[in-house]
Amino acid sequence: MNKNSSSKRQRKWWQWLLMYPGFLIAIVGAIPTFIELYDSHQFGVPFGFGKVAKEQNEIWERNFECMRKQDFHDVLTRYNVKVGTIVCPSGDVLLRAEAPESRILLKWVDLSTFRLDKRSSINLLIRDAVAADLSDNERLAQAPNVLCQRWVKKGTLLRRVRDPNGQCFDETIDTYKGIVISREPAPCDSNCGE
Repeated sequence: MNKNSSSKRQRKWWQWLLMYPGFLIAIVGAIPTFIELYDSHQFGVPFGFGKVAKEQNEIWERNFECMRKQDFHDVLTRYNVKVGTIVCPSGDVLLRAEAPESRILLKWVDLSTFRLDKRSSINLLIRDAVAADLSDNERLAQAPNVLCQRWVKKGTLLRRVRDPNGQCFDETIDTYKGIVISREPAPCDSNCGE
């Protein structure tokens, strides 16, 4: 009986030595996946986009004052898509794309993602900038004017906007997804219900 009990102890000892560290490594290795699963569910974005959604919201928060003071500079493309930009003093750029019968998409480009020094590989790809006149199909469109804005809750921004025709509306933006959730007519005043 002693031999059987000692061989069982040896098996358990070897099991502990080989199997349990394997479980521990698997569990530790899965932590980033669980974090991404939680973030993507919390922000309402597809799996794999949780980190991007969190970064986009942080840039929205960082540039809150800049958006209050600046308007989009719009260009209407030949495909009838209005593309607008706001360039903030931080160097961050907000892009807006609006196609007919489609959602308005908003995306921040963070300047810190570019390393514009001599060692950068981006300099190998981008040599010169070329400016050109806009064709008749690519004319400048009048930009809407932001009257006020406020955070409704984390990740949701309300902006009161006056369009080029003088009509005003409130647009609600999901800053994690970069989409305009809703647009409602509103009075043309600078009180966003604060």
